[in-house]
Amino acid sequence: MRKKLNINPKFSGAAAAQRTVFETVSLSSDSLFQRAISILHTSYLDSASEHGFQYSQVTLVKNDIFLNEYKTFYQEKKASNYTQEELQETYGFLLFETENQAKLVCQRGLCIGSSALTTLGDPAKGVYISKYSDYLHARPWYHGKSGYIVIFNLIKGKVKFVSENYTTNYTSPSSGYDCHVAANTNKVSHKTSHFRAFELSQYYLYELSGSTVTERPRQIHPYVIVAFQYREPKKMAAPAHKSILELNESGKKLFNWFF
Repeated sequence: MRKKLNINPKFSGAAAAQRTVFETVSLSSDSLFQRAISILHTSYLDSASEHGFQYSQVTLVKNDIFLNEYKTFYQEKKASNYTQEELQETYGFLLFETENQAKLVCQRGLCIGSSALTTLGDPAKGVYISKYSDYLHARPWYHGKSGYIVIFNLIKGKVKFVSENYTTNYTSPSSGYDCHVAANTNKVSHKTSHFRAFELSQYYLYELSGSTVTERPRQIHPYVIVAFQYREPKKMAAPAHKSILELNESGKKLFNWFF
């Protein structure tokens, strides 16, 4: 029989939402804009994605509650002799259709029960987030697709590699760990089917305190929201230069036309 896990709500969603401030920049020369785009570019699985995604706006998310809890999580794990690799900060990504949807998650924080994914762990006890910034949903991108990407700061902590579970008997969070990743995650490449790459490159994050599951894991917090549009990269063929030799009536060459 599974041990029942209680839920620790931490700060209420309303309290956290009131402490959230958004600052938007749209100038590509702005340092925040450049920083956000750099994170997205360096987090592509497929290098060709650089030619497909166009980013138009970056919104910084400020919330001192989330940030302080994030720092506290780091200090607690450091005191518990976590290694520097386990404490290293990285990024995760989530896709939203509208700016309001993205802002709502940034106000409330990423909470358990927010995902339909189930293969790495029970979504009612942890959160899912994408490792790659160009594999954010199960379907391939299409020309004209637009939306909003939230970049999260996260600390993976102690990672457990787990087999994918396709049953309804979901995998529970593992005591002594903070994150599940797919056992086959290292086999993912840009040649992997879009659906499988998305599925295998998820982080499943959770926070346990004894038998209590934290409603909003402290090791993850929203950093920025980025507006984007996807355009199908054009396959540019080398121009076929044809030369037409223009001759005068005497047969002498006058000039060449190239087109």
